[in-house]
Amino acid sequence: MIAQLRVELARYRGRRIIALLLLLAALLAALVAAKSAWDTRPITAQEVATAKKDAALAAQRSDIKADLDNCLTDPEAYLGTNATAQDCRDNLTAGPRSFLPREPLDLHGTLKGNGLGVALAVAGLLVIAASTFAGADWSSGSLVTQLLFEPRRGRLWAAKGLAVTLASGL
Repeated sequence: MIAQLRVELARYRGRRIIALLLLLAALLAALVAAKSAWDTRPITAQEVATAKKDAALAAQRSDIKADLDNCLTDPEAYLGTNATAQDCRDNLTAGPRSFLPREPLDLHGTLKGNGLGVALAVAGLLVIAASTFAGADWSSGSLVTQLLFEPRRGRLWAAKGLAVTLASGL
C-alpha cells in the first residue's frame, strides 16, 4: 500500500493541470489574506489628524448645531428618560473615530465575512483537481491497466484518495 501511495503521489504531482489548480487555490487564499491585511493596516497620524479636522467641520454644520441646541435645552424630551446633556453631545456629534478610513483588524469578522467564500472556492478547486486526476486515468484507459496490476479496486482507490488528500492538504 505504501509503494502504491508513493506512485499515486508522484502521478498526482506530475499532472500539470493539478499543479496549476493547486497554485491557483494557494494564490486565491494569499490574495484574500493580503487584501485583509491591507484593509486593516494601522491608521497613520496624518489620517487621525484628518479625521479630527473632518469631525470639527461636521460639528459646525447648522443642522447638527440646531439639533444639538434642541437636545441640550431638554435632553429627556429629545432622547428619552434619564438622558443628560453629555448624552446629547455623544449621540448628535460625530467623533473623529467616525471619520477614520478603516477599522482595525477583527479576525472573527474577517473570517466570518470572507472565510467561508474562500474556503468554498479553494475546496471547489481541489475537487476539480481530484476529479481530473481520477478522470484522466479513466478516459485514457490507464485505469484498466492499473486495475489489472492491482485487482483490489478498494485498495487502488484508497491509495488515489489518500494521495489526493495528502497533496491537497499540504
